[in-house]
Amino acid sequence: TGDPNIPAYVFNGHGIYRSTDGGEKWHYLGLGDEGIVSKIQIHPTNPNVLYAAVMGNPYVRTNKRGVYKSTDGGQTWTQVLFVSNQAGASDLIINYQNPQILYASFWDRVRSNQESIIDGPHARVYKTTDGGQTWTQLTGGLPTGRNGRTGLAMSRQNPDKLYVVYIDTLATTGGLYKTVDGGQTWTSIDVTALETAVADFGWYFGKIRVNPVDDEEVFFLGVVLWRKPAGSTQWLVGANSHADVHDLQFAPSGKRYLACDGGVYRHSPGQSQWIKSLNLPTTQFYHTSYNHHQPQLYYGGAQDNGIQRGNGQGYNSWQAVFPADGFRCAFHALDSLTFWVETQNGEIHKTTDGGQTWQFGSPCLGTPDRCNWDMPYFRSRHFPERLYAGTYRVYFSEGGTGWGVISGDLTRGILYAPRFHTISCLEESPTQAEKLVAGTSDGLVWRRTPAGAWVNISAGLPNRYVTSVVVSPTQPTRLFVTHSGFRDNERIPHVHRSDNDGAIWIDISGNLPNIPVNDILVLPNHADSILFAATDAGVYYTKNGGAFWQRLGAKLPFVPVFDLELNPVRRQLLAASYARGLWTFPLDSLHLLPSAPAIAVQGRVYTETGEGLAQVRLCANPLVQTSASGDYQLLFGAACLSDSLRPQRSDNPLNGVSTFDLVLINKHILDIERLGSPYRIIAADANGSGSVTTADILTLRRLILGIDTTLTQSPLWRFVPANFQFPDPEQPFKTAFPQAIAVTASSQPQQANFIGVRIGDVNGSAKTQWDSAVLPRDFWPLQVENRSFRIGETLRVIFSASWESAVAAQLSLVFDSEMLDVLRIEPLASGLSSEHFALRPGGRSCVTACFERVRLLGGSAVPAPPTPLFAVHFRARRSGELKRALSVNDQPTPAIAFRPDGSPLQPVLRWLDTPVPELLAQPTVFPNPFGSSGLLLALPAAAVPSEVRLFDGQGRLLWATTTAQTTLSLEAGLFPTAGAYWVEVRQADSRWMLRAVKQPG
Repeated sequence: TGDPNIPAYVFNGHGIYRSTDGGEKWHYLGLGDEGIVSKIQIHPTNPNVLYAAVMGNPYVRTNKRGVYKSTDGGQTWTQVLFVSNQAGASDLIINYQNPQILYASFWDRVRSNQESIIDGPHARVYKTTDGGQTWTQLTGGLPTGRNGRTGLAMSRQNPDKLYVVYIDTLATTGGLYKTVDGGQTWTSIDVTALETAVADFGWYFGKIRVNPVDDEEVFFLGVVLWRKPAGSTQWLVGANSHADVHDLQFAPSGKRYLACDGGVYRHSPGQSQWIKSLNLPTTQFYHTSYNHHQPQLYYGGAQDNGIQRGNGQGYNSWQAVFPADGFRCAFHALDSLTFWVETQNGEIHKTTDGGQTWQFGSPCLGTPDRCNWDMPYFRSRHFPERLYAGTYRVYFSEGGTGWGVISGDLTRGILYAPRFHTISCLEESPTQAEKLVAGTSDGLVWRRTPAGAWVNISAGLPNRYVTSVVVSPTQPTRLFVTHSGFRDNERIPHVHRSDNDGAIWIDISGNLPNIPVNDILVLPNHADSILFAATDAGVYYTKNGGAFWQRLGAKLPFVPVFDLELNPVRRQLLAASYARGLWTFPLDSLHLLPSAPAIAVQGRVYTETGEGLAQVRLCANPLVQTSASGDYQLLFGAACLSDSLRPQRSDNPLNGVSTFDLVLINKHILDIERLGSPYRIIAADANGSGSVTTADILTLRRLILGIDTTLTQSPLWRFVPANFQFPDPEQPFKTAFPQAIAVTASSQPQQANFIGVRIGDVNGSAKTQWDSAVLPRDFWPLQVENRSFRIGETLRVIFSASWESAVAAQLSLVFDSEMLDVLRIEPLASGLSSEHFALRPGGRSCVTACFERVRLLGGSAVPAPPTPLFAVHFRARRSGELKRALSVNDQPTPAIAFRPDGSPLQPVLRWLDTPVPELLAQPTVFPNPFGSSGLLLALPAAAVPSEVRLFDGQGRLLWATTTAQTTLSLEAGLFPTAGAYWVEVRQADSRWMLRAVKQPG
């Protein structure tokens, strides 16, 4: 299970399932914690022997990746091949004549809300000849550098004849290799014709297939299906299917089946065309939109299937309105022929004749702004054709033909890559014109009153991707917001309400199951008591404002639902599912739905100081978690009532953990100052040994530096029953202390309270809410000289600070990986060594530092001039400026320093500016769209010439040149027809693909 293509909207797997009745019922076979399983191989004569290629959890680095084997039909599994915590097995094939021989290929892939790794040094092929006991890396002519996704295929005539495909670091076709001796030697197959076959997102493909009756006929799965006939070196288009081909299978009858983003196609021997299979409602809808001019039709925007409209009268007769990746629609209030549709990256297109002709939009509203793949926009309820949209700023337009900006940057700035910092949702009050609320992909929520300033109202909310913001249809100051831990490896449902415009937030997630929430809809005319939540496993509803939630309906599958919409004419709730099409629910049947049961157990979870702990899980079935104040309730009928209560809390592993904790643990060990509380001593035991030693300091240092992603020998939180008394508070491990409370049957609610202990946090600084406000801090400046650099240049960048003013410091120095490659770290100050730093921890584009000054313990800060602390050596991948390429960040190591008294300081970069010439960081084309005057291409200055190539929308090469100039004119005659084109620019190892649109006329 799971999506082995690992796109931006990647969903994790839940192990392997088996059916023995043709798919009517499925039985779980394990590997539920291993994430995405990309391939299964079954021993041809012993079905109890299974092999699984595991890509792993795509959101984090984990050792649960590689190849797994079971010898008992899936009851137990053993990892037989592990390569890297960021690389999983993308493909696996078995020798059908000798099943002791298997081949596995690997791919470096991590996709979170902070990074997207699509290539790495582990793209290799491995072979075993003893059923997985030992593995050998194959070379003999295969690539040895960094590469992307890999795929395998084996001949059915000769199992020693194999093919392997590589996607390169530019996400294009890197190479195709063939062996006829079981992998000892490999020869390269010419794939020049396939260079653009996967555009610039080759990580989405990376598969090959071989004709089972002719192993010289090879198929390459890309944007279209490519075929190399036997005896030929030419590659030909192999099918007339929809775009983005992901699988090709051959039936013994000679039929072939193709899976793509448009569904399933089939081909029979003798046919000239592929035929689409009907009656498969598997469309992945991002959004659904209600058209008040046509309430009998539903509009939806779908992944790679554009904007479509139709209804339940005909699954196969929906009408295509606009191609590409479809998102939202907006309809003119008065004119039924005028509406707007959106495609990927914020392109808004307008029609005034019902979709017969279009005024084409440009990415990100035609601005240079960064914007979301699914950029939010809508038509105001209060003005017939006013549109609002959000890039990283908010814009408005009268009619959608020109846009005016009405906000500054509402994100946290570019802390990671630009794509991770955009506006993700935007809404206007239904009762107050021009009152706007916005949420961002990096966890901020903002409010603007009409013609007023924007106010950050994020305090008290989780630092997670904001999926929806809603203003109450009845109470002007009541707001609702949802967040998702999707891609943050967190499944906690986040639903909050504020009754005072965001000053105070109330957690109303209640008993929602442990799955992310994507949207919320408030049913009008019910005093905001009836709410619907779209989650990654369907739709849930509450009749009491969030106190108790239940699943809505019985027919909707457990699939992601991204968007909810109301059809007031047909009295229906619309749900856009990302896998099973559009669904409706009759709102008139709400009165038939059941009410909430009574309370069986209640209590509170809090810290040693009495502060309530939010989002502590008390029950998994159904999910019950504490509120913002730490309170919880368990209802009669909950499955967990048959067992003891054992609280758990998913958390940021670094919440409350800092170098100052290392200082305090050092003091405790050296007997300078004892920790003095049984809970603080428990917190110091980071390695779970039942004692406090220097090993705990080493464990926490690895965590702070980002070398380890979590505590490996201890839970992040421990919970002690609040009424427990330690026999010896100075030695809490001397006797075992309880960590659970038994549930007893009673007619009255049982009271069960716990004290939570954050492991590693001995000074009690852990946030008890998901995003508690950060107190103001004085700065601890790191001085660095700003300068410009050119592609290929090597840089030594020195960082200096007042070395005597801090007892401890830690930080993440993030660099733009598209501009710089980091080479090494050079400690400069006395007392610093390589153990205080980590270079690209976990493959991230950063350097982390963590050090404490033991000799300053108990002393005071001494003002001193800046001292060179360390230098970082870089090589420039592009021309640019240091100030634009480097920043201090909180991931993976939170940036903080401490005075000897424990008061915090904020590390910041203080740039010593010198005049820096303005350098273009990346190429751009303008105007875009363009007409008869042609196109102008602006290029970054570089020490090497620029290679420029022009492709049409089908990937066919039209024109190419090499230039040392920084501007290049592309005449209109190079573009034969109206439509989309791609301009490719290469400079050394940098590559860009620019989309340009030629308008008709």
